[in-house]
Amino acid sequence: MLRRAIILASIGLVVTMGGVFLIDQMAASGPAPLSAHGWFAFFLGALFCLILSCGLFALVFFSARSGRDEVFDPTQKTDNQNSSRIS
Repeated sequence: MLRRAIILASIGLVVTMGGVFLIDQMAASGPAPLSAHGWFAFFLGALFCLILSCGLFALVFFSARSGRDEVFDPTQKTDNQNSSRIS
């Protein structure tokens, strides 16, 4: 448990230090102006991500409601299987 915590803490430290380094380097180089094509690509990518996330959320929602993602258990009989049997 302690070993896992040390590994996770060291990974977090490396990622944090890398982020701080990148932000420092970006600030040192000055602001980079974005052209109209750059803004168009940025908003197009954001729109695509929004549409994709909404579509995947709807897929998960309707899949959970339909029951198609339930675990199949052949030993468990439903009411439909029991009532169709002629005694």
